[in-house]
Amino acid sequence: MTGRFLPSREFAVELTLRNLEGDPIEVTAVVDTGFSGFLTVPFSVLEQLGLSQTDTEEATLADGSVLRFGVYEVTLDWEEEERTVPVYATESAALLGVSMLLGCIGTFEFIEGGMVTIEAAE
Repeated sequence: MTGRFLPSREFAVELTLRNLEGDPIEVTAVVDTGFSGFLTVPFSVLEQLGLSQTDTEEATLADGSVLRFGVYEVTLDWEEEERTVPVYATESAALLGVSMLLGCIGTFEFIEGGMVTIEAAE
């Protein structure tokens, strides 16, 4: 999987999420190594996917505040396979967290127009 270094000084990758019928919905997710979960996805995308909330969890943000998030199970394309992971519903952009990156090697080019490459560790 590859992505790009944004002018906002963040790396973003394109993810393919699947609705209940298996149809694809493309989402741009910012790689966030400060987020220990799998993925956050905006409510609008979860509505497009037609998914129902499965749980609620609390998470502590970088500023120390604690928020409650609705949790959904989302299937996405990952390393040439479909993978189902828990995601937090948010009102902001999608974030790709460390739990999603476990077992992967990431290469990051911190230059204008730089690339990010994420691949399975051997």
